[in-house]
Amino acid sequence: MVSAQEAFYTASGDCKASPEMIAGQKARLAVTDVNGDGIADLVYLDKIFLGSGDAQNGFVFTDSSNVANAFANLDSVRIWKAPFTGTVKVDAPVSLVAGSGDYSGSDGVRVSVQHQNSELWATQIAANDYTAKSPTALDSVAVNEGDLVMFRVNSLEDGANDQVMWDPKVRYTDRASDELDANALRLNVYQSSSDFVSSNSTQLVAPFSGTVAVSGTLTKPATSDNLTATVVKTAADGSESVVWQQSYAAGDGLAASAIAVGNIAVSANDNLRLVVISDTNVDWAGLSGELNVNYVSANDDDITADMLYLSDGTPRFEYTLNPEMGLYGYAVQSSVVANESGTVTLQPNLPAGLPASGTVTFTAKGGNQTLVKETLDLSTGSAFNTVALDVTAGEPVYFEYHLPQDIDQTVVSAWTPNVSVVELGVDATAGLHINSDDANKQLYRQWGNFLYDSSQACRANRLMRPH
Repeated sequence: MVSAQEAFYTASGDCKASPEMIAGQKARLAVTDVNGDGIADLVYLDKIFLGSGDAQNGFVFTDSSNVANAFANLDSVRIWKAPFTGTVKVDAPVSLVAGSGDYSGSDGVRVSVQHQNSELWATQIAANDYTAKSPTALDSVAVNEGDLVMFRVNSLEDGANDQVMWDPKVRYTDRASDELDANALRLNVYQSSSDFVSSNSTQLVAPFSGTVAVSGTLTKPATSDNLTATVVKTAADGSESVVWQQSYAAGDGLAASAIAVGNIAVSANDNLRLVVISDTNVDWAGLSGELNVNYVSANDDDITADMLYLSDGTPRFEYTLNPEMGLYGYAVQSSVVANESGTVTLQPNLPAGLPASGTVTFTAKGGNQTLVKETLDLSTGSAFNTVALDVTAGEPVYFEYHLPQDIDQTVVSAWTPNVSVVELGVDATAGLHINSDDANKQLYRQWGNFLYDSSQACRANRLMRPH
């Protein structure tokens, strides 16, 4: 057992974290919550020292090989949130992925499908059983708008070699297959592999001062709105600076477009990240990108040039960062089809109670294109001016509101988003998209995920409670 003082400092008070032990990729010392219990752990070389205790009484770090049940059993859960009331068919074959043959303690997994508070199907897959298991009795599941269907993987007693291949597909059997959303995506079918977008991104906290080479790529299909990609550097004091930025036109489809940043200076604890945003929801699942960072020089007397590279010449300190996507909560909406071609006048309608700061963007989209876009600054006004829209007979148009900031839930609940079509004297329904810190509101195309702590025996087979 080693105390926090002994782990990080010598008897004379010198920090043991030499340049070769700096936390980071390919480094020797890292502090992270390895076992998911909420307490920082120490990783040194190939050993893991698990943290325990608290700030008041002090922390100790114990070699994980000497700790029984050292790792919290965190179940991986993929969720789908029903956008409509209706009947769905769930296709979700699942199979265990072959892992390392050098480990003999694997015990397989338990997988289950849960709808709200009811478990619809479950089975246990033995270690080394790689045949697909197909859930039964999921051909006709009645769902209400907002219901959750949860696909859960439980690691039993041992978490090694527990990766599964699971690509759930949910299809409404009582909705038309040609019903589309504003980005030309089907509203009756939702599949995890093609629709799920992770809200998790990776950022680099610079372990020491120096110069880093920064480059990357961005791939995008033709989207319904423009995009902006930005590389942001945040200093230790919280101040931000843009080190690179580029806009991408909505209609452009790009394959691995280069993000050519070049060399930039960083100080220890500077933060680097790639951010991709749009004023409105686009086909986020079609976007992909990464930012590659590696040190080319160090501005630190303790770090010599040869420490920056491995023996084969590759950088020792290199990082690959996933982009932060500016997701909005997904909202389905009905389309409006004009009976004849011409120009109509629209009056976007806003509710009372919106914040006195921030923005609201109103759009009319069709054919995966933005036909009209107007943004209102809430600090200077509370109502949109009228908007002219050219329509084509027989072509669907989708109206949407986008708020890049969260708003009071009571306002949302009381608001039925719509826009007045002046010439027709009717109010057409609109979709409402909100950028929120609440993960349950950020389910793009209805898919999300979370981890469930089932490390306590009483929770391993307990049904999860939907939020």
